[in-house]
Amino acid sequence: MDYFNHNPVFVGSVALILLAWLIRLPVMCRPKHFTYQYAARTRFEKQDHTYIFRNVMMKNGFYRCYIERAPFLFGKRFSRYTIDYGYDKEIGKCYILSTRKVGSVDEAKALCAEWSNFNQYVIDSHRYDI
Repeated sequence: MDYFNHNPVFVGSVALILLAWLIRLPVMCRPKHFTYQYAARTRFEKQDHTYIFRNVMMKNGFYRCYIERAPFLFGKRFSRYTIDYGYDKEIGKCYILSTRKVGSVDEAKALCAEWSNFNQYVIDSHRYDI
């Protein structure tokens, strides 16, 4: 045991492992996935304007925002009126396309909110006051 206490290679290796673990700790503590529900800004409060997202951390450490639920526009499919989304063939779900690297929960929620508000603006521009 005395050999390990005075061996500089062993002490350096342990110090390097601890340093790497401390650097990765914030990433390891983030949730791997979470659901976020957002009520978009709208002029038509009586109409549906609730969006639900499932945010999943990808292998690269950044989040991808999958669209679980979006309001219908006159019964049309989601893909007929929505912009900036992609389709993941492996999972079979749509997600928000973004050039931003979404690395935290707050950034993912902000992206979902921005996308929802813009998408709701598109929906509202096709509605008339009932």
